[in-house]
Amino acid sequence: MSTDQPPPDAGRFSFCFQGISVSVFSDSAEVLDALKVDFGALDFMPQKPSYKSIQLYCWKSECHQALPAIRASMVQPRYASFENSDERWVDYYNGEALVRWQKREDRGVLWTKNNELMHEVAYLIILARLGELLEEQGYHRVHALGLAAGGAGIMLLLPSGGGKTTLSMKAISLPQVKLLSDDLTLAKSDGTLIGFPVRIGVCGKPHNIDEKHLRYFQRREFDAKWLIDLNAFRDKLETTAPARCTLIGVRNLNAPARIVPAGRVSAFKAFFSGMVVGVGVPQLVELFLGLDWQGLVFRIWLTARRLYAAVRLVFLTRSYFFELSRSPEENFAVFQKFLAEFEPSP
Repeated sequence: MSTDQPPPDAGRFSFCFQGISVSVFSDSAEVLDALKVDFGALDFMPQKPSYKSIQLYCWKSECHQALPAIRASMVQPRYASFENSDERWVDYYNGEALVRWQKREDRGVLWTKNNELMHEVAYLIILARLGELLEEQGYHRVHALGLAAGGAGIMLLLPSGGGKTTLSMKAISLPQVKLLSDDLTLAKSDGTLIGFPVRIGVCGKPHNIDEKHLRYFQRREFDAKWLIDLNAFRDKLETTAPARCTLIGVRNLNAPARIVPAGRVSAFKAFFSGMVVGVGVPQLVELFLGLDWQGLVFRIWLTARRLYAAVRLVFLTRSYFFELSRSPEENFAVFQKFLAEFEPSP
C-alpha cells in the first residue's frame, strides 16, 4: 500500500503534545482504538503550536513493494536493521513484521498480519520517536514514577518490575497526590517535571478499576499485562510540578521498608542510569540510532544535555533511598507516612 494515498477505508488517529503532532493511519480499527487509549490523555495536556509532525501507516498485510538491496547494519535475535542515507528498514521476528522509516519526512510504514504485534510495534515507534523529539526541546526522559504531592514533584527511580505501578495506583488514591507519569517522567534542566500520561500496565488484573477501563494485552517478549485507560482517573492527572524529591528504589530480600537520606553521588548514579544512559527508556535503537557521523554528533550532544540536566536535578531535589520490602502494603504505608511528613523546600 502507498503511504501517501491511504485507502478510503483506512482509519486515522491523531494527537498533539508539546508542539509535536502524531498521525496514525491503519486498516485495523482494533489497533487504532488501542492506540487512542494508549496516547489519548496527551491531547488533554497544555498545548503548543505544532512545529513537527510524525506519520505512521500501519497495514495488516505483507509488504508488496520491491525491497532495496541493503546490507544489515544491526542484527539481534528479534530483529535485523538495514540502513541507507534516506531510510531504514527493520525486519522483526524473521518476517512477521516489517518497518520502513523515512528519516527526513519522519514517516514510517508498518506491515504485519498480526494485530497484537502491530499494536506493540506501533506503540513503541510512537513512544520512542516522540520522546526523542521531546528531548531535542529539553524535555528529558527519566525512567521513573512521577507524582505531584501538595504541588511538589516527586520522582521514584526503580528498575522495571520493581513496583512503580503498584505504588502509583495506591498513591493517587490519596487526596493530595496526582500522577505525572507512571513510568516515563519528563524533566527539564530547570527542575520542572512535565506530565506524560501514557498507558499504564500492571501484571495482575486490578480489582478496583472499572472493567470498561481495562484491556488484556499479550506482549511478544514479556509477560502479558493489563492495560489501564487513564480515563479511569483523569481528574488525578497533573500537568507540571517543580522537582523537589528523588526517591531511589532499593529492593530488600528480608528487611522492613524504610526511607532514609541518600547522598548526591548516589542520586547522580541513579539519574545516570535512568536518564543519561536511558536504561528502561524506550529508544528503539534498531530504528532511530543513527550510525553515521551525524548520528554520532547528535548522540554526543544529547548525552551532554542529559548529563547537565541530571546534575541540576541532583542539586535541586532532596534525595532518599526507598528501601522496599517484599510487601506492597508495607511499602505504601511507609511512603504515605513519608508524604505526610515531607516539607518541600521552596
